Amino acid sequence: MDINEYKSMTVAMKKAFWKKNPVQGTIPIELPHTPSISMYCDNDDTVVKELYWTKFIGWEMTSLKIWCSLLESIPNGSSVYDVGTYTGIYSLIAGAKRPDTRIVAFDIQDICLDRVATNVEINDFSNIEWIKAACTNFDGEVEFHYYQEEGILSSVASTVQKAMNNLSAQSKAVTLDSFTDEGTCVGLMKVDVEDAETSTMEGAKRLLAASQPDILMEVNNPDNIPALCSLFPNEYSFYIIDDANSRIAPISLTLDMYPGARNYLATARSKEDLLNRLEAVDVTIDHSQS
Repeated sequence: MDINEYKSMTVAMKKAFWKKNPVQGTIPIELPHTPSISMYCDNDDTVVKELYWTKFIGWEMTSLKIWCSLLESIPNGSSVYDVGTYTGIYSLIAGAKRPDTRIVAFDIQDICLDRVATNVEINDFSNIEWIKAACTNFDGEVEFHYYQEEGILSSVASTVQKAMNNLSAQSKAVTLDSFTDEGTCVGLMKVDVEDAETSTMEGAKRLLAASQPDILMEVNNPDNIPALCSLFPNEYSFYIIDDANSRIAPISLTLDMYPGARNYLATARSKEDLLNRLEAVDVTIDHSQS
């Protein structure tokens, strides 16, 4: 199928297409500037299907390249957190790129963590651990909400109620501050928690101050950005990621520059250091409207 034809499909059209054209088995994932990994799909992993049908360029490509580049420069002995891992692509790339590094994958759904376990086994990684927990602003138990649909692993489960999520269950709740031993450096994080990112970062204030990790974060509602930024130390800068065009831009620019963009980079790196990291993976910084 033509990539542009596929990318022009609505969600409903893609679901019908996937049903007629199943992607099943262990799928090699070959992405620009990232190490090769494999992921299992029983025609149910949306990430794998999006990558497969766009010839491995059509899902969070810029974010994945940035992630891979940042992995190269995190301190030795530090940890990497993948919060809201789904089936683990960010963790798997981290495991391949930094076999010397502890990778921790968090999710609130057993179905996703079971697939993470399968993917870790397929790749024979020994440095990835997976934990069922909601990373939020308190320790204890929390209710989360989700939906079920035949042939689709849920990727929108959240501690925040959404209209489509008609089912609920319980999960352990932890703050990243309490989870992280004092003295442990966290060099890099990915946060994709479906509108619960403010609570996640409220529970990571000590971690942010102590380690100042680079963070890739999905934010579905741009109105939440000011509150999120206020939780970070003053050293941080924030960028919106244009996944379709290998570029980022300061969030001080108008957000409608990149319609549909939902991923952001928070970093305490100097502009020169960040630019060098991005140039290594062919990503540019767009200052055109600053």
